[in-house]
Amino acid sequence: MTRRPWRHAAVAADRYSMDRLDSLLPTAPVVWLLLVVFVGTG
Repeated sequence: MTRRPWRHAAVAADRYSMDRLDSLLPTAPVVWLLLVVFVGTG
């Protein structure tokens, strides 16, 4: 049976993204506003 290091990397990346989610939440309204402005004017 061969080992799959990419499985461990995927789990680590998922855990990292979950940790970063708290710091990314405040920027969500800003990103949404930018999308509305660019798409609305486009």
